Amino acid sequence: MNRIILGILVSIVISGCGAANPPVTKRLTDSIYSNSEQNTILLIDVCIKKEPAVTDDYYVVKNSQDGAKALSISASNHLTAVGFDIKDIIVPFVCGAIQNATPARVAYTMDDDVTEIALPYVIDNNISKDTEYALALKDLVRFITQEKLLPEPIGNESKQISLERAKIASSIVTSRSNNKKLVYIWVGGNSLSGGKAAAYGTAQFLTGLTTGILTGFGTNLVAVYVFPKVPSDGMNMFAGILDLRNGEILNMSTVFAKGDPMNPEVVARGDNVRLLLNNFKNN
Repeated sequence: MNRIILGILVSIVISGCGAANPPVTKRLTDSIYSNSEQNTILLIDVCIKKEPAVTDDYYVVKNSQDGAKALSISASNHLTAVGFDIKDIIVPFVCGAIQNATPARVAYTMDDDVTEIALPYVIDNNISKDTEYALALKDLVRFITQEKLLPEPIGNESKQISLERAKIASSIVTSRSNNKKLVYIWVGGNSLSGGKAAAYGTAQFLTGLTTGILTGFGTNLVAVYVFPKVPSDGMNMFAGILDLRNGEILNMSTVFAKGDPMNPEVVARGDNVRLLLNNFKNN
């Protein structure tokens, strides 16, 4: 059956957002694709950066991990409610979409010393022991996000994952998990408050019109987004669905939300998740 690809541009203006706040585009690339018997693996990847007023910024592993665990519950509940059969939930690493050999400034907690290591930061030792599986997951994360759906370029042209390589990675993941789909959710957050902001008091959505460009990607349409640079607490959220049988990207969505992502409750907020996944259905 021929798939019908429908690009939807959604612009929502939430009252209370000041004129000084920059806008952001939210575009959904929708694929009409349905099979309720397909098992799905949910991969959560959170990457939170602390931005002190004086010293250089750095990534915080523990808060990223806690946010991912909280988000895995709210996201799986939402996806199950709309028809997905979530068989596995994994949080194999933090900052998985940032695959760069150049060391980054990282601390395990905000109280720990900052060191320089290459990202992503592996937190699931069981997965890391299976080198082939771990590399396949990294390849699929890179494949889903490489069309600049995240706020900043990640890596370079030499790290682009081809469709053929994605198919190989998909077959490896399928052999390990017996799943047919992969839902990948990324949260890239910036924290000025360092976890001191109220968990719900500062969180709100900024949506509106800015630049959104459609580019060709295989047989689907892929959206390129421009996100605001915000001098405050906030996070960019991205979700994508991949068909593990053929490496095809079925659906994608992006959202920008305000709030201090050092608080797991902010990362996992129900309205964040509903807006991010509102077009993800498995009828």
